Amino acid sequence: MGLQKLDPLQMFIINIMFVETKKLVN
Repeated sequence: MGLQKLDPLQMFIINIMFVETKKLVN
């Protein structure tokens, strides 16, 4: 959808959220 329009800042925030979620799961 709009993945091509993501800003570097949005990618950074999404990456941090992904890492934090993995920490919670483990």
